[in-house]
Order: sequence, then structure tokens, then C-alpha cells
Amino acid sequence: MADKGKGTPAPAVGPPAATLPHPMRVRATQLGYYGDKLQRVGDVFTIAGRHLFSAKWMEQVPPTTPERTTGSNASLRQEHDAFLGGASRTDGIVVGRDDVGEVPTGNHNPLGDS
Repeated sequence: MADKGKGTPAPAVGPPAATLPHPMRVRATQLGYYGDKLQRVGDVFTIAGRHLFSAKWMEQVPPTTPERTTGSNASLRQEHDAFLGGASRTDGIVVGRDDVGEVPTGNHNPLGDS
């Protein structure tokens, strides 16, 4: 009777290592979808291989670049601030950076009848 399970193992079957996809780190230069997720401008993420790279909306970055994801709330804040022409928000009061003389404090008389 032959010994089962003894002997030399079968060789590994698969493509050579040179043809396997290598993950790469990229940054979104435009809106795009990868992995069923919306990637926004500036997001840094890892794709499974060069074959998934799109020069239309991605740029390669060094592998040491930390991953970065812009959430939907942060994206809305960025779009809102861009819409206001670079204005920033402070305690709910919108104040332009260079184009405002006085900063509104909320302590003024709106009717002007001191």
C-alpha cells in the first residue's frame, strides 16, 4: 500500500511574479470612482495595480504618502468656501479675508436709529 500525503508537493500554479499587479499609491486630480467610492480632488488612496491607473483623474505619488480621504461634510465645506470666493467662516459669521473693512460683531443697530 502506498503512503498517501508523502512525496514532493505539486509546483505552484499561477502567473510569473513579474506579471502580478503591484499596488500603487495615487492622488485624485479630479472626481472619480474607485472601489465603489467617490474619490475627491486631493484624496490619496491605493489602487490594486497599474492596470487600474487612469491618467485622466489620477497621479502617482510616492508610496510613503499618507492616505487621505475627504468626507462628504468636508467636501461640502470646501465647495461652500470656494463659492464664497475664499471667505472663511467664524462662529457662523462669514467674513471675507481681504475685502471687508469692519468685521460684523452682531452688536450694531440694523435700523440705524441709534
